[in-house]
Amino acid sequence: MAVLGADGLKLSALLNSTSDVYSKLSGAALVKAKVAELVVMGGDYPSGYEFNFLADNPVETAHVVNSWPGGDVVFSGDELGRRVRSGAGLMMHGPASDPVRAAYMYYTYNTSRFSWDPLTVLYAIGGLGDIFTYGNLFGYNHVEANGSNYWVHDEKVTNQHWLYLKTDNETAASILDRLFLDGAALAGVGNSSTFVDVGLHHQA
Repeated sequence: MAVLGADGLKLSALLNSTSDVYSKLSGAALVKAKVAELVVMGGDYPSGYEFNFLADNPVETAHVVNSWPGGDVVFSGDELGRRVRSGAGLMMHGPASDPVRAAYMYYTYNTSRFSWDPLTVLYAIGGLGDIFTYGNLFGYNHVEANGSNYWVHDEKVTNQHWLYLKTDNETAASILDRLFLDGAALAGVGNSSTFVDVGLHHQA
């Protein structure tokens, strides 16, 4: 998963890199050979302006999105995350020692927060499942040098998609809150965090 804006510079540098002592492949060739899917939290769909694309490195972000050579690319946009607020359940019922709970408390001042990154991670781990669907059948995302983006309707391109909620906003929020609490509980007893069965069945 990549949050472009924050990661655009690194991924752009990777695409521009040549072979070295670690790999005989160039960066672009390495991505094409090794990366099945890039999951991006950024942009607004089908078009608009969003902070991660507009942030520190919009030119590098445009380079990554417009020239990504490997596999599928799935975008989780601003309009998806700002419809779902999560974190309240963790702050109310989570263990005081949980670092994710503490981060929410310090950052949101005990209020729920828009779920841009949690929803993106949810898809990256579990696929479409019962929670997401694709907002398009074909086409590709184009990012301008100023960070704005728009969807190009090209029926020949079928490996790029933006995410749309299959379920309602409240259900998505409750799933995130339950996963936060389950993760906090499992971490508290020393077990590795695992997903409970909330419809996260991967779909290729």
